[in-house]
Amino acid sequence: MTQIVVLHGAYLNSRAMAPLVRCLQEAMPTARVSAPDLLGHGLESAAADVTLPAQAARLNTLCGRDAPLLVGFGFGARVALQCLRDWPTAPGGIVLIGAGKGPAWGPSTVAGLAAQGIVPSPTPGFLEPLIAGWFASPSSGNVRGLARIAAQMTRGAFCRVLDATRTPAGRIAPSRRVPTLLLHGSLDCNRRPSEAQALAETLDGEIEVFLEGGHALPFEMPGAVAGRIAAWQVRAPEALAAE
Repeated sequence: MTQIVVLHGAYLNSRAMAPLVRCLQEAMPTARVSAPDLLGHGLESAAADVTLPAQAARLNTLCGRDAPLLVGFGFGARVALQCLRDWPTAPGGIVLIGAGKGPAWGPSTVAGLAAQGIVPSPTPGFLEPLIAGWFASPSSGNVRGLARIAAQMTRGAFCRVLDATRTPAGRIAPSRRVPTLLLHGSLDCNRRPSEAQALAETLDGEIEVFLEGGHALPFEMPGAVAGRIAAWQVRAPEALAAE
């Protein structure tokens, strides 16, 4: 049975990923799909160490001897990369959503909002414009729903996670190559397609572009994302073995 672990983005929690978890379970009914809270988020909000190495170590403990498929969105994609780097036994594969090579640069990032005079904080005044920019066509419902989830963070947890998002994942050795898929929205205002392509090439992975998608693919089109992952997961091990 395939184990799939879905990793949410910064300031969210496992509940935010429920639509994607449900769609993945429907697309791959024999798989076991879960979405834990990352350190600093949700039920793990009291964690003092929320750095990428700490995130990877905790997930390694949770997954035990399994080699799961890690599906990471945003900060969760960076956690997945850290797992690939640090785990004694590499994951079975990684899917990176909204990821790219180099720091995110767009107007709906922490740096982009700071340039507009919007100070990072766990409040609607910061979270709503941050999350609205993730969507190609945001509606008040999906933005406010995710912002309400993010606003549940304590200020201390928010600041610790904010610091963690500013730290890049470490270099990944070529020997750690696993089946890798990048999913990118062509309307993502925080990441250029070239950045996603560059990361895919660095990891010897594949990239699929959603022409009508923004940064928030797991929330905009969870069914389509799950379908792409399911189709790729079937062929990925064979393609890797053939190289």
